Amino acid sequence: MKARLVLLAVLLPVTARADLNALVSPGPLSAPHAALDGKCDACHVPFKGVPDAACLACHATTAQHIADRRGPHAEYAQKGQKCATCHVDHRGRTHALSPAPDKGFDHKTTGFPLEGQHASRPCASCHKAGPNGPKWAPLSMACKACHTDVHKGGFGDRCGACHSAARWKPTTRAIADHKLDMHGGHAGLPCAKCHEAGAHLATTSRCDDCHKQGHGGTKAPCATCHNTTDWHQATFTHDFCSCILPGKHQTAQCLQCHPKFRFTPTPFECAACHLKDRKHEDLGACAQCHSALSWKTKTFDHNKAHAGYAPWRLDGHHLEVGCENCHKQKGQFRGAPRACEGCHKVPKHGDFGACAKCHVTAGFDKPRFSHDKTRFPLDGGHKAVACETCHARFKPGAFTPGPNACATCHTDVHDGQFARSSKPRGCADCHTPAAWKPSTVSVARHAELGYPLVGRHVAVKCASCHLAGQFAGTKHACADCHVDRHRGRLGNDCAKCHEERGWKPPRPGFDHGAATGFQLAGAHDGLACGQCHGASHDRLATVAKVTCATCHTPRHGAEFGADCTKCHKPTRFSDVPAFDHTRTLFPLERRHAALPCVACHDATKPRRAGDPTTCRPCHGDPHRGRTQAECGDCHRADRFSLVRFDHDRTAFPLRGRHFVTACRDCHTNDQFVGIRGECVACHRGDRRRADAMHVDHRTLPFDCSECHKAFNW
Repeated sequence: MKARLVLLAVLLPVTARADLNALVSPGPLSAPHAALDGKCDACHVPFKGVPDAACLACHATTAQHIADRRGPHAEYAQKGQKCATCHVDHRGRTHALSPAPDKGFDHKTTGFPLEGQHASRPCASCHKAGPNGPKWAPLSMACKACHTDVHKGGFGDRCGACHSAARWKPTTRAIADHKLDMHGGHAGLPCAKCHEAGAHLATTSRCDDCHKQGHGGTKAPCATCHNTTDWHQATFTHDFCSCILPGKHQTAQCLQCHPKFRFTPTPFECAACHLKDRKHEDLGACAQCHSALSWKTKTFDHNKAHAGYAPWRLDGHHLEVGCENCHKQKGQFRGAPRACEGCHKVPKHGDFGACAKCHVTAGFDKPRFSHDKTRFPLDGGHKAVACETCHARFKPGAFTPGPNACATCHTDVHDGQFARSSKPRGCADCHTPAAWKPSTVSVARHAELGYPLVGRHVAVKCASCHLAGQFAGTKHACADCHVDRHRGRLGNDCAKCHEERGWKPPRPGFDHGAATGFQLAGAHDGLACGQCHGASHDRLATVAKVTCATCHTPRHGAEFGADCTKCHKPTRFSDVPAFDHTRTLFPLERRHAALPCVACHDATKPRRAGDPTTCRPCHGDPHRGRTQAECGDCHRADRFSLVRFDHDRTAFPLRGRHFVTACRDCHTNDQFVGIRGECVACHRGDRRRADAMHVDHRTLPFDCSECHKAFNW
């Protein structure tokens, strides 16, 4: 049918087509779309209905919101919801094209979240009704669009600076919230005094935003000197700027340097104020010599270059000399002599050139002549020797370098033994000028001399082997230095068992089993030799066969025989294979299972097959036979003090408070047999007290249970 209507509309003339549109229209368009009456193809596409593009072609603002992905229409578009789903037309001129939103509508999507009192207001409060229903968009988000400006524009349009949507009053800003100090003259000012037409609403503000600058040119904040309490009471601190005022400047009045309250520019040069105080020629900046702390105290640094002055270093004794000693002409500092002879009288000791060639300002008696330029450079201990010590004996040309040069000044403490040896050596072969001791004979050098030093020999002092200073012909055998602790019984070849790294333990690779027939294993492997062989190393030397009993006393006596290895291992004596005690008449339970064997099987109390298996042979009987029962009737092997006796098996079952009473409170003196069951047997004192307090109580029988109970007396 639709196809026929479309074909008919194409074939009909324009006038007839308009009549056809009116004929097939479902109803009149709403007032905003009235201009589109009869123009079906403006919105409709055959067989496709009304596409979103047709709507957005006219509603450009909504199209832009969708493109920017903001607002509720953007959310609907992302969900694939068509415009015509909500905005239905052809329902009459008064039909509202935009229906009211659902109750779950999120107002945040509009860019104006409903907060505070806005959240409880009905939609019609802002979206006023019109000819075609409420106006949903676009609406202004400014406060004044809905609210009357009670300030009449006095604070601008930033209502949120002081108010919130929660409530109009009180405001969110108070005097205490001001970043600016609101004390003193600021206190009590009305808001409009400073915030006229919305001015000065920034977080911070400057004084000159409201007040006129009266010091012409200064850029410092007013608060640097002034406060809101008293404008005229200035408290400027000169440490704030680079013109720090030290010394006497701190007591000067402000106007002495800043006439007529002109603070900038103010000259910092001393001469700007103190030109009249200068008593000498112009030497440049006064601070080169003077300070604000004291005009008379000189601070001139001779070691630095100044205007018109080349540095002339003052050190040594020159630091102790007053200025006037060199600058003798009053008020004249330039042109002072710089050569030594300009101030000092040169002694008559020959022509050696400039004084500084040999002498220094630290002291005339401390020459700085370099002996390195001679055939005998000074190093080591020679540096500390006074010049006259050597030059009192030697004249120029009297010194001859060579191996025997030391003997020229020093005595040969070795009495010429190195000079007489087959390989003559000089002092410098073993000693240096730095120090006579220690010598330069290192471990490597000693090996070159025919006897390498290894092990403990490295730390031995030379005099321990080279007695009386005798170095040539020293013997190398061990017995030449060491006492034979074996007294010759093991021969003279010490290296068979020992090495230089230490006398104890034996050298690596020593096989005790191969050498003695007794292999060291387990705990024996870490023992010191003397623990078995004695301090003199002569024990066991005559024993034909060494067994455990040779060194160890059997703890079991002869109970288990003499071969300890049947149960024990050489690793540890306690390494005994697990024995199954259940095969005996006394299985080990609870605490007995954790006891070591020797706790019961000791040489002092041997335990053998057939011995009694009761408790008393080991633990004794603390009750001394008064119970006429076995220990196991009341006690267990896990905790002896925890008694598990069932009193119900006796003639006196425990009830009430008797149940928590300690055994010995009734069974005094370990008496467990023949105890009377009457109450007075234990509570005789309670009976006497009751008889004394109540006369009638004396006539009552001794069976207390007629009136009293064990649970509560």
